Amino acid sequence: MGSIEIIEHEKILALPEHLNYDPIKEHQTRNGVPVLDKFWVINPKTDQVIGDGKSQHKPTNFNTMWDALREGLHNSSLDLTGVTTKFWGYNSNASFRAEIILPHHSFKRELGEPACLKVKVIDSHDQKFRRMIQAMIMRWDCLNGMQSIIHETAMAQKHTANSAPEVMGAVASAWPKMLLEEAELMKYLKSVPVNDDNALAFYSANLATRKTRTGIEINKARLNYIKLIHDSYKMPDDAYKVYNTLTHLSTHIETQREGACPMTKQLRMETEIQSIIRGDSFKQLARLEDFAVAA
Repeated sequence: MGSIEIIEHEKILALPEHLNYDPIKEHQTRNGVPVLDKFWVINPKTDQVIGDGKSQHKPTNFNTMWDALREGLHNSSLDLTGVTTKFWGYNSNASFRAEIILPHHSFKRELGEPACLKVKVIDSHDQKFRRMIQAMIMRWDCLNGMQSIIHETAMAQKHTANSAPEVMGAVASAWPKMLLEEAELMKYLKSVPVNDDNALAFYSANLATRKTRTGIEINKARLNYIKLIHDSYKMPDDAYKVYNTLTHLSTHIETQREGACPMTKQLRMETEIQSIIRGDSFKQLARLEDFAVAA
């Protein structure tokens, strides 16, 4: 199922009906005999098998977490004026993704361009994706989700396991301060020159290599694709342009294989890009040690 966009102001929406269900756990059988410690997970709205697992896997209605998050955010110090919500369901609604946009948390002063706070929420019944609730800056110009470089802005598992609204609200209240510091770092990236040759060398080493039987080689098609994205950003040649190219790769996903789940690819890319922007190569390219000293 593709995205369902629902917009409502000053209120975070209830979970759509097609995602709001209590998954059923049913013993797997073979020739009528139960298979030891193996269970199906079933969507009762469609009577489809949406996953499997062992006895310790206990899927619960997405709405338990979602309603707790809504309550937590409404009781937090976040400004929810003009909030919008968008939902995606995947794999017969075995998993879902939601994005909550908070336009009144602006980072325009720090970045010199329109940007706001975005909350990403992911959960699944089929164990393909771990539950995630993460805040980030979103540039309005390209809609890139600007993954954090220095702060961990995702709620830890301990904050979401029991779906306690007061805990979620307390964590969320700390996001604006952390993201302001991230925005200051992004502003600093604009002062670090990175010419095209150095940018391509960085992409080549970190995103466009592959193992073959004869060793490591450059994936020229992928490098050319990344270069096209890099060149599409009409910005000065600096570390901020490289950073935007990286976050573009994790935000704007194209699936070429028929039947491929776009969320699977997007999560893989988000994880890969997060690792790169927090890695040593990007730290050296962007001279992040100089920022730490200046701060």
